[in-house]
Amino acid sequence: MVQYSLKCSLKRFVLTAMAFAIMSVAFGQDKRYGIESVILKKKYTHSENGIYGEETVFIDDFGRKEYFETVANMRGQMITAFVIIKNCFFYSFFGVHNNGNMQYSRQGTKTEMSKMEDLRTINFLSLSNEIKKEHQIEEKSSEMFLGKECKRYDLIYTLQGQSIETTVLIWQGLILKTTYYVSGNIMIEEVTEIQEDAVIAQEKFELPEGVYIAEK
Repeated sequence: MVQYSLKCSLKRFVLTAMAFAIMSVAFGQDKRYGIESVILKKKYTHSENGIYGEETVFIDDFGRKEYFETVANMRGQMITAFVIIKNCFFYSFFGVHNNGNMQYSRQGTKTEMSKMEDLRTINFLSLSNEIKKEHQIEEKSSEMFLGKECKRYDLIYTLQGQSIETTVLIWQGLILKTTYYVSGNIMIEEVTEIQEDAVIAQEKFELPEGVYIAEK
């Protein structure tokens, strides 16, 4: 079961960090975060296998534009999953590190956010009672994390048909830490560094030259 849960985790974060599970909500142009721009450094760890992935997240315009780089070691090869979120769409593509250079996949995907089911589509700044009830989301006592006072929510997350008890720590609408409890094992996504009011190059939110996007 440990191998199964780790395999699911790697698939989720390497294959665009995207699991079609629960949380079906509309993704609009409303402000998603309480901070205009921020860069987050994250790591993914497994209770038995240690660190298996790292991620950098660039957020601008209060979350109306987001860019993710998720790096994982797949059988000795470094694979990077890229995600761009803007204009209510989710763009994803991949890259492979080759002799210090990044080689992008020729084809990526474009998905309308309103059709997605992903934990990141939840707007924690305006979490409705209906969504809380539907997905068994319970607000707990506040917790300090990286010097930030965070709201803690417990919920049930479903990954490939498997229900997983999950805890998230939220600051300014941002998910700073997610803990998954899977068959006695623990998987954690956590921010390790926060750069507030960051100046972000707008090129981050543009597709690399040569990447073809197929709409879903």
